[in-house]
Amino acid sequence: MPLAGSAVELHLLACHADAHTFAVASADMADPARVGPALLALGDAARVNVQGVVEAERAATVPGMTPQSAARQWVLRGKLPDGTQVREQVLVFAHGLRVFQASLVGPAADEARAKPFFDSIELAR
Repeated sequence: MPLAGSAVELHLLACHADAHTFAVASADMADPARVGPALLALGDAARVNVQGVVEAERAATVPGMTPQSAARQWVLRGKLPDGTQVREQVLVFAHGLRVFQASLVGPAADEARAKPFFDSIELAR
């Protein structure tokens, strides 16, 4: 798939529980100069997917992540293509040349659901 101007192989793992979708996507960008733009593109894609409005934003904090100014976490309010109102929590970060997007989407994607999910992310050393 295209990501930040380059074709990449995107890996996606997702599950559905309690009317919410939990997902983690990742791609190897192969070039350090493409990591920052890819993180920005992943964040933009998350907002567009739910026609989202940003309710909150902060720097991403994942133990072991590679520092990147574009590594961010957002809380979004939006809607699905069928018009269903949703909230989305999105986390984008990098580990070396691999970029990640973790997301939680659903009717009540609040901190109580997002925190355990995001806190469970571990990067292999």
